[in-house]
Amino acid sequence: MVNDDADLYIEAVKEDIEIKHAVWQQVLQHAKEDALFATNTSGIPINAMLKHLTRRIKNDSLVYISLTHHVL
Repeated sequence: MVNDDADLYIEAVKEDIEIKHAVWQQVLQHAKEDALFATNTSGIPINAMLKHLTRRIKNDSLVYISLTHHVL
């Protein structure tokens, strides 16, 4: 289910371009025109992800850093 009133959509699925394309196509069917889209991809170029979308979007990428805590 896609919230059609969201201002921001964050995609965080498996690093598989086909899966990412499918998710974005579904979201784009419902998202408002001025929504911002972000991805957590680390290995897929953003241009490759945007290449097959059916409409132009505002996009960005997120950087997620998992900090490891050391216990001595």
